[in-house]
Amino acid sequence: ALGETMAVTIILSVSGVATEQLNGAIPTVTSVWRGYIPSKYNAAGGGWAAADWGVGDFAPAGKNPIWLALSLMRDTQIGAGNEITDAEIDLASFEASAPEADTSETVEPVDGTPYAEPRHQLSAYIDQDQEAVDIIQQILSTARGTLIFTGNKWRVAIDKPGTVSQVFGMGSMLMSGDGPDAESSFNLQFKSERGEVNTFEGAFDDATADWETESHTECIDNREPLAGGGVFATIDQLVAAGLPVLRRKLQFWGVDRRSQVARELRFCLRQAYAL
Repeated sequence: ALGETMAVTIILSVSGVATEQLNGAIPTVTSVWRGYIPSKYNAAGGGWAAADWGVGDFAPAGKNPIWLALSLMRDTQIGAGNEITDAEIDLASFEASAPEADTSETVEPVDGTPYAEPRHQLSAYIDQDQEAVDIIQQILSTARGTLIFTGNKWRVAIDKPGTVSQVFGMGSMLMSGDGPDAESSFNLQFKSERGEVNTFEGAFDDATADWETESHTECIDNREPLAGGGVFATIDQLVAAGLPVLRRKLQFWGVDRRSQVARELRFCLRQAYAL
């Protein structure tokens, strides 16, 4: 509790019965903590409200990466609250972004019944001394978010479809000959298929396997759409199509659901294919 000698410090005590069989190294003790309760912001509802783990709820606010990041920005004990004030935070951007993490996604297991779950959730512990902004950025990345500082305020931006604000076309380019001393601003570059990733492998700590480190792989057929490309596939299907398996490994910190890892890998594959 705040005000105690060791405030905001987790203390674990283990007791056991001493027997003659006790010898050798101290056994490893694993524990699961639900210690941090974030706050959520609702301008229309009067401001701040305490979030919780929402036992039984579809999308507990206590696992929403956006609310967790915002709470750490304001926390004066373990966060950046002593350096960043509410006046320096664009609270509306966080309020608008949080529902993206709670968006319902349907999971269809191979050998089970389909079910719905929130798109992004965070389950992690911080056991290293890091800059607060770096930790907040890492938390937001689990919800496809990034922290930016613009207009003298900290804002969160989510990678998602949006309204077109700029259109690039021939009229945006300066061609040689447009002026007496004009140089062309057009530069054509080609991307080799050898550098086009079509397989992502993600490592994560799986909650269903007692948080052991597991891996999950997703692939995409990176041929042109007219040739049958642009669809998700398996490694065997890539090999059968005569495509080299171009693999990249990713580490998912704070993600303990295989279904969430699969969604993020497919999101990365769609980006790689489009670019």
